[in-house]
Amino acid sequence: MTLDLFLLAGVVPFVPLAASALIAAAPERLPAAWVTIAASALAFVLACRLPGSPAHGDLFLVDPLAAHMTMLTAFVGATTAWFSRDYIAVELAAGRLDARRTKQYHALYLAFLGFMLMALLSNNLGV
Repeated sequence: MTLDLFLLAGVVPFVPLAASALIAAAPERLPAAWVTIAASALAFVLACRLPGSPAHGDLFLVDPLAAHMTMLTAFVGATTAWFSRDYIAVELAAGRLDARRTKQYHALYLAFLGFMLMALLSNNLGV
């Protein structure tokens, strides 16, 4: 049970980080908006599976507050990813963004989301 919990706690931030690396390494014709939406939604679904009972290890700390904040952050991340799909399309159509900048936006958005989730679930590594 504890190993599964820490595997899940590690996978929640890994999903957006892996998708960020995929978008950054892939050609510009990759539908980055849909990859961003899918990775954000998957992170939210996985965050909802985090238990409310406290558990801690060397790298991750999952307590009720961390689980709820992770769910909230992943939910906001998923809804923002969905909203930004149309917003970025308008910016592309207006010529204010090009394909390279769009790819950069989606990769950095997912990296930011992944590191926020990692910060919420990380144990106090400084002490």
